[in-house]
Amino acid sequence: MHKLAVLLAALWIAPIAATAMPHVELALHYRPVIGAPNSVRLTATNFGPGYAYVMSYQTAFALPEGRTTGKWLQIRDEAGNEVAYKGRWVLTRTPGPSSYRSIAPGETITSDIDLAAEYALPDAGSISVTSAVDVMDRIPSLDDMGEPETVPHELVESASVRFSVRVTPTAARAGVSSVIQCSAEQTASTQQAIVGAQAASYEAMMFLGSLYYSAPIDPENPVPPRVHMKPHLRYNYWFGQYDEWAPQPPEPGWSDTDNAMVDQVVAATYARLLGGARAVCDSCTGYDPNSRAWNEGDLIHLCPVNFLDPLNGGITSQVGTIAHEVSHRPDGYAIPTQDFPGVKNRATAHALDRTSAVRSGANYEYFIMNVPLGRGASE
Repeated sequence: MHKLAVLLAALWIAPIAATAMPHVELALHYRPVIGAPNSVRLTATNFGPGYAYVMSYQTAFALPEGRTTGKWLQIRDEAGNEVAYKGRWVLTRTPGPSSYRSIAPGETITSDIDLAAEYALPDAGSISVTSAVDVMDRIPSLDDMGEPETVPHELVESASVRFSVRVTPTAARAGVSSVIQCSAEQTASTQQAIVGAQAASYEAMMFLGSLYYSAPIDPENPVPPRVHMKPHLRYNYWFGQYDEWAPQPPEPGWSDTDNAMVDQVVAATYARLLGGARAVCDSCTGYDPNSRAWNEGDLIHLCPVNFLDPLNGGITSQVGTIAHEVSHRPDGYAIPTQDFPGVKNRATAHALDRTSAVRSGANYEYFIMNVPLGRGASE
């Protein structure tokens, strides 16, 4: 009888534990304010019985200095074209408890975003806006390499909100610069990191070139042969399988494929670094203490904790930070990379589908730096 009572108790408790997972709903509302008529309000409400957690710097809920930390809102114009993001990209590593925001059961958190400050909005017409956040049931702990463990999580998306763009004169943003004087050691380290990122991106470009080969020429049909790629674990792990069914050179449309995007971004990162990189030291006041750097345009702001990372080698490094931030640059060399919610370590970067992986700044950093693969080759 005692064993039966224990079994019944276990069967009774299990469903209760399963319902403890958070249930978060995300919503966007058009909310114009004076001086910012193209603003939206993002809300996340926890309808579940347990606490929910989001890595705030991978959402629009973190607004250091009133600015977004990445392209966490997706905007399209009337024709369905993506509206370019012009804001900041913040790189945060080894996320500790301060990097996460909790949402208590029944709680709603909000954030108001001036879209005109972060996106190159069209001068007229309507736009549609959506967002997504990665929700976890607890704060991940860090392993001995500083990477967060993988915990149960769910990508929650909002419904789309559409409204007509209102053009207003661009107002100067008030703010206090947190740029500081680099020490001699920091200046030297940064220069070495820039040179190292250039060398690493060149090696990655040459590595890609070594994988390509052309089909034999048919003497009876002497047209330019298709280009193929030899499979390689380093490429497949970070970008997925090379798509042999997509258009290949010299076929029309090949330059717009995911295959071509890998080439374009790696080559663009190298080309951008040929002339060096603009970088400043920044106290990063108001940013998460685990933030290594942020960039806007072609200027990289290096936070104090960046200089605690090794110059090169390992999972993350100062060289890798430069390569990562330079890959975001919107200068026309290639489509700028972006950061994706939920990508916090090698395993989550590896888990991205191919379309996302070839657009992910983390994946290009890991590929260019030839970072050791995850805990197992099958991961």
